[in-house]
Parts: sequence; structure tokens; C-alpha cells
Amino acid sequence: MDVVGTAVVDAAIGWLVQSVLGSFFTGMMKAWALLKNLENKRFLLKNLENKRFLLVFDDMWEEKDRRGWFSILAPLKHNHVPGCMILATTRRPSVAKMIGTMDPISVKGLDEKEFWLFFKACAFGNDSHEGHPSLQSIGQQIVIALMGCPLAAWSVGALLNRNVTYEHWRTVQNKWKSLQEDTDDVLPILKLSYDFLPVHMNLIAAPSAATYVCFCCAII
Repeated sequence: MDVVGTAVVDAAIGWLVQSVLGSFFTGMMKAWALLKNLENKRFLLKNLENKRFLLVFDDMWEEKDRRGWFSILAPLKHNHVPGCMILATTRRPSVAKMIGTMDPISVKGLDEKEFWLFFKACAFGNDSHEGHPSLQSIGQQIVIALMGCPLAAWSVGALLNRNVTYEHWRTVQNKWKSLQEDTDDVLPILKLSYDFLPVHMNLIAAPSAATYVCFCCAII
């Protein structure tokens, strides 16, 4: 494992130790940060013994450092109390395959009708607003491209809501079409929210890839 990978694993285990310690021991964390990785693992193992827990890793992306995952999970797998669970969510099937011990659950997009209402609430301010027919038409075309992804509806809806006019909506739609290479990829339209930010916000809000499918993986 490289230096960066080791640092990430150490930080993750340190965070787990801090979570187990609780707020009462927050002031001791500087001392705990000086402990070696192995001592952190031993401490975590001791404090989780005979306790039931649920640990969630949300939106995981690392798909190559298998040893790193095993290092994080090793002290947790010694707990044999019934009902313990480690759950991970990811947008990458390769991550689900690497870290899961059972078949992943694929979380699809929202129902078409529900998604349209949610999108209207984001774009118009409420889900019952009808708006101009031309805006309805553009909105429905965009909704199809978003494939039921709530994050995409919220992001793009907020962008459209800045200026509820035909000209602005058409500009957003045309720019998205010019960026889109794959009809199954919602990233270009998500990236528009980043592109339309003020310059000072662009420096701190880098865009990230996203798809409409989320995988939930049970690890233990």
C-alpha cells in the first residue's frame, strides 16, 4: 500500500476509534492520534466486544486498494454478536464487487410520476405549478435524461429555478446537449450546475461523477 493509502486507512481507523470513544472523550483525541495503527485496532476491538453495531460507509469510490479495506474492517469482523452489520453504498459496481460478501442491492431511480413532481418542486418551487407550456416541455425532456436520479433533479432544478424563463431553460438544455456524449450518462447535465456557478464558487465546488444507480453492499 502506498503512503496515501496508508494515511487514509489510518485516518479511517482513527475516526472509528473516536466514534467509539464518544463525545465525553473528545478532549483525549489528540493523544489517541499519536497511537500506532495496531494500537487503534486493538482499542477498537476491545470496545466493540459484545456490542451490537451498524456502521455505514456512504458513497464509496475506492476500488483498487483491497488491502486498505481489509485493514479497516479487520478489527470489526471479530465481533460475533448477532445483528452486527457494516453497510456500504457506492455508485460503482466494481466497488460493490470488491468489498461485498453478498450480492449487492441495486437501488434504481424514482417512479416516473413521483420524479416529475419532485423535479417541478425543485424547478418551479412547488410540485403543483404548471408554468408556461414551453417550460413544461423542456422540463419533461430534461426529466427523461435524468433517469429518476433525485440528486440530479435537485441540482438541475435549482439551476433552472434561478431564472424561470424560456430563454434560460433553453440555454441550459442546449449546453447540456453539447456536452453529452452518452445518452445514459447524467454527468453532463449535473456538471451544468457547476458551470453556472459564480467564479468564486467554482473554486470550491468541484463537480463529481454520478449515475442514477446506487449499490448497497452488506460486508458482514
